[in-house]
Amino acid sequence: MRPLLSLVLATLAVAASPALAQTTLGTIRGTVYDPQQSIVPGATVLVADEATGVSREATTDAQGLYEIPDLRPGTYTVTASLSGFKTVQRTGVVLRPANKIVVDVHLEVGGLEDVVQVTAEGQNNITLESQAIARGLDEQQLRDLPRNSRDIQDFLVLNPNVVGGFDAIQFLGGRTYGASYVQDGQPSSAGIFGELSNAAPGLDAIAEVQVLSNSYSAEYGGLAGVVVSTKRGANQYHATSFYDFNADELNARTYAQALNGVSRDDPNADTHDHRYGASLGGPIVPNRTFFFGNYEGSRLKALGGGAQAIVPSAAMRNGDFSGASFIIRDPITGEPFPDNRIPADRLDPAAQRIMSMFFPEPNGTPLSSGYGTYRQILPLERIRDRVDGRIDHELTNDDSLFV
Repeated sequence: MRPLLSLVLATLAVAASPALAQTTLGTIRGTVYDPQQSIVPGATVLVADEATGVSREATTDAQGLYEIPDLRPGTYTVTASLSGFKTVQRTGVVLRPANKIVVDVHLEVGGLEDVVQVTAEGQNNITLESQAIARGLDEQQLRDLPRNSRDIQDFLVLNPNVVGGFDAIQFLGGRTYGASYVQDGQPSSAGIFGELSNAAPGLDAIAEVQVLSNSYSAEYGGLAGVVVSTKRGANQYHATSFYDFNADELNARTYAQALNGVSRDDPNADTHDHRYGASLGGPIVPNRTFFFGNYEGSRLKALGGGAQAIVPSAAMRNGDFSGASFIIRDPITGEPFPDNRIPADRLDPAAQRIMSMFFPEPNGTPLSSGYGTYRQILPLERIRDRVDGRIDHELTNDDSLFV
């Protein structure tokens, strides 16, 4: 038990230590002013997560500045208060993963019991705190955009500087393996080519995905950075579910079907795709411990093959090349075989068996060269089940843990 206990303690120590990897946490900072636009030192600024109720507090310095770092992505309420002034609340402040945003607060003269709520201020879509080019897709966009896929990789091409290529997606005209994938602050690249791994979360488990390019922070490395943030539970229970079905009756025949004359009533024409799933999140202990779980399943039947392969004809397998457009010569004498036929006693049975193992019998129209053709349509099935789970726990106002 001691080695196992030591391993667990070491793992928790690493998880609880300051992260050296890429972070998805953000920062809210700004300045507090009085009605004469003068700075206000000593004001109390409270930043509260509107979903979980978890709050962090700071006090403005001598220059009227405050900064609250290491905040999880989400929507926040910023509240500023000071004796002799009305309490000001600014709601609906959206913090993106790994972003720094400025929220300035203007106090009005009055009592602390008076509250001024600011809810109609527009969001500034121009990034002032960083020179990086960053574009992302939030939860609503991932849900509503018309895409024939539920894999997050296929949504990346909706961002500038990302295009689909013949060998997977390309960032800034470069290869896929030039990008750095980060999920919840941890690298999530697969293999030597750096593509998003099969551990990528299901679509309903993603809160936001951002693509960083051009002059972003060096901590991400690579040609570009893809930052994925998963959903977490909140103080209110929230559940979703979906089911969609794609049948062959709704689709045109594939190239392989049309080329080989596959009719609608042929068993090979029966293709379909069932996709379904559900998610649930909520509080375990309000304002402190939260959970989120997601399941996605798919049952796909498709068709593969259909391309034409050139294979030896039945006559060629027996040494008869009389119908071929080329001449077969005796490797010993260099002279053509009579009638372009190889004598039966010159054929090696072992070589014929090897030919049969590597080349199927022709089933298509012969070519003018004398070779045969072969086509095959294969039904392909894919069964996939994907489960994502997350638990968040607030240890203190300044420390948190998630699994």
